[in-house]
Amino acid sequence: MTFFSGGNVIPWRTSSYPPMGELEYKPLPLTTDQTIMVCCQLVGRIRGTIVDLALDVLHQATSRPFDKYAKIAYLLLQRAMECLFSIELLIMLERERDAAVLLVTLLELSYDVRFAERQPNRIDEWVRHKDRNRKPWRVGQLLRALYTDDGERESARAVYEHCSMIKHSNPAGGTLTMPLGVDGRMIIARANDTRDLLAAYAFTAGGTAYEAAKAALKIWERAGFAIDSNPLETAWRELSTSMEQRLIAILKTLRQDHQDQHAGTASRESQ
Repeated sequence: MTFFSGGNVIPWRTSSYPPMGELEYKPLPLTTDQTIMVCCQLVGRIRGTIVDLALDVLHQATSRPFDKYAKIAYLLLQRAMECLFSIELLIMLERERDAAVLLVTLLELSYDVRFAERQPNRIDEWVRHKDRNRKPWRVGQLLRALYTDDGERESARAVYEHCSMIKHSNPAGGTLTMPLGVDGRMIIARANDTRDLLAAYAFTAGGTAYEAAKAALKIWERAGFAIDSNPLETAWRELSTSMEQRLIAILKTLRQDHQDQHAGTASRESQ
């Protein structure tokens, strides 16, 4: 039996591999797209700023009460930063689908801390939660609470559903969710470059972390901590400015692809 690895067919036999002590791991190549590298650098700056803010809060907590609200905000934000760092690495390695999978986790963490900031009376539900089969709050419930504008809520839902489709390897996603697709009797690959998606995921990850941090800062400020949010705002502004033109181009391309697909469907139906 064989399996594919980087275009080479490798025998599926343990005898084909050298002893464990002789194995060597070579560094994986990073993306050559400098826009994505710069974007990841700016996302990393947001992450570093958030980590600095959290450390400042911990330092202040040595001389003042650190209530359960402040602690929950810290726990959620700490996990979000772990997740964000992993997303950065995957994007730089052009592991597009895996980055989208972790983006689901980051989105849910952001929803949780933002919901906790808006409805602090619900935090005890999070603290007492014991059901391992579901989260304390469902995503639909969180989206309805966080987005009062219908358009913003549907946009947020579309992003979450897109990434969730990839996370669960939903075959409806075609080559978004799988390396290859099936079209009748044909095995197909994606025709277009995936780097636009990488850029979009990086920007979304940075923005999601920023929103989570803003909510945590509000919780900490209500608990009496002195927080300087200017470095975070500066880091977010740098990312937004840097990626604005790239994202506009991506949206134009996606819109054109959608129109082309719609036109092709209409043409086939008329034949």
